[in-house]
Amino acid sequence: MKRNIGLVLFLVVMFSLAMAVDPIKIGAVNPLGDITGNQSTKAMRLAVKEINDAGGVLGRPLELIVIDDEMNPAKGAAAIERLATVEKVDFFVGGMSSGVHLAQVPILKKYQKITVWAGGASHQIEIAMGPDADWYFHLHPWDYQQGEGYGIGWREIVQAYPNVDIKKIFLAYEEGASARTHIQLI
Repeated sequence: MKRNIGLVLFLVVMFSLAMAVDPIKIGAVNPLGDITGNQSTKAMRLAVKEINDAGGVLGRPLELIVIDDEMNPAKGAAAIERLATVEKVDFFVGGMSSGVHLAQVPILKKYQKITVWAGGASHQIEIAMGPDADWYFHLHPWDYQQGEGYGIGWREIVQAYPNVDIKKIFLAYEEGASARTHIQLI
């Protein structure tokens, strides 16, 4: 009987050790041809290296798997599917384009893995994701928050520099594959 308990304990310890060395897989989707996507990916790789050099997370190394979405909604959606099913990642990170991210939302909702998204400003993403996505963390300000921020900024400029005479400010928001904000002083 003692022999069996020893064997069971040995197997439990060996299983625990084997599990402890499996990496925590992070799936990143970024447009690598875009300077922001490229630099974001470099920052992710550096962070993973520094974390791994310091011993990883809970004794486990991190593994970053990056897929280029090329700012293409279909490629971005396929990247999430591949990361979930083929690469079997534990988390999703990345993002730039609202149009690409909108195409990814149904797949993200299907797998509901912790997702930390840095880009995509369209409030349509917020609506599509819904209020119950407690696994989804969006870091970029939504478009309506950006507009409010621009207004605050211009008011503060006028207060700080009363000799600046701004008659009108025109803000136009393009809600497309790469939502950009354009500012024009008139």
